[in-house]
Amino acid sequence: KIIIIPNIIEIKKYNYKVLGNKFKILKKIKKKSKIILTISSHESRKNTELIFKLSNINKKLIFVLIGNFKKQLNSNVYVFENLSEIELHKIYNISDIYFDTSLYEGFGRTTIEAQNFKLPVVCFDTKSNKEILKNTCYFIRKNDSLKNIEKKLINLKISSQDKNKIFKNANRYSSKKIQSIYKKSINEI
Repeated sequence: KIIIIPNIIEIKKYNYKVLGNKFKILKKIKKKSKIILTISSHESRKNTELIFKLSNINKKLIFVLIGNFKKQLNSNVYVFENLSEIELHKIYNISDIYFDTSLYEGFGRTTIEAQNFKLPVVCFDTKSNKEILKNTCYFIRKNDSLKNIEKKLINLKISSQDKNKIFKNANRYSSKKIQSIYKKSINEI
């Protein structure tokens, strides 16, 4: 018998009253635009070039890219690197959408982290994303046009019921849930 036990993704949540100077610009932007968060690296399979292409066709889309990137290339793409856990959580809290641009992913940890913050996730319809995120995200396809992806990001609206569904999916990876799977598995052996 094969038993599959998922990774644990535990998120400590902090209460934030102040974003801090580092993110002041995002607070101003938030009043006028959606903030679309991506955490990634500059590898071709991560497909982060898609963010820059989208940012060129619609300046109202504001992208926050976290990772090791050379510089901010467009006026509506903000790049941050070497963030502490608390700073990262501040960014999750101020964001409206999590956008996973990766074309190939084994286990999308950042998508589950985003769901812990009740963020809707837009990602490619890869086998691993379908398995991990089930029906709690908004899929795009590799052959979708930039215009279709842009429309999905602009028109995405989420209800509180959807937010609860998203959080419930993320909770499948909590230490409490995974510990119960371990206990059940040990008892079956």
